Amino acid sequence: MSETSDRSAGPTAMALVPGAIEKDPAIVRTRVTCALLYFAARQVPVPLLDDVLRTQVAAYMVKHSVKQAGLTIPSEQLSPLFEKDEHWAIGCLWWMFKLPFKILLFPIRKIANLLFAVRHLGRDFAEILLLGEVVDRAVVNGDLRAEGRATEDAQLARSRRYRRAFDRALADTDTSLLWGIVGVAIGPVRGVLSAGMRPLRYLWHGNSEEAVGASPEMDAKASAIEKVLLQPEVKQFLADFDRRFESALRETT
Repeated sequence: MSETSDRSAGPTAMALVPGAIEKDPAIVRTRVTCALLYFAARQVPVPLLDDVLRTQVAAYMVKHSVKQAGLTIPSEQLSPLFEKDEHWAIGCLWWMFKLPFKILLFPIRKIANLLFAVRHLGRDFAEILLLGEVVDRAVVNGDLRAEGRATEDAQLARSRRYRRAFDRALADTDTSLLWGIVGVAIGPVRGVLSAGMRPLRYLWHGNSEEAVGASPEMDAKASAIEKVLLQPEVKQFLADFDRRFESALRETT
């Protein structure tokens, strides 16, 4: 750990070590809030807006983590980490192909979201929390670093590699542990959407910094979750994912 820490961006980055989330309460609060907003955006009753908001939430979490590590990296070089389509042209074509189906199936999706809300909460919460762990790993490994324009392609390639490895590791992760733990901590999941509406509006209007902390109700839910994140089961969950991710990263080009 000392070798990777020496390559990190400074004292702040030293706290961004996977599996040690309890060391930086401010970063934990942001990620927990983003995880809840990621789930809340799923419930927004407007076709396509739900997906846009979820991408905005993930983007804010990634960029905030990089900023807290003392790095300045253009958003376009980080975008593979929070956008699932790697190539802009392919992503646009795929989005246009999916658009009619997404609109037609939107009512069914919303019914499914209600029926499987607790399961989706665990999945969404895990995705954002673990994505934050992966960003921390990239910082510590020196794979996220501020560089000149001549190395834009290299940074994009590293971001894509980490996202591919993350998707592989997440696909092999059983998030059922978080269904109960997070669900018990926050109470009825229907309250997450109402608590998240104001922060989501801030995100929609581009006021990302104001979004986190904009809702006292969301703050209360985040505070309750922070306590359960210190449980041994959650620490083991993070350690297990870290091993899966490292294995996937070694196999990903």
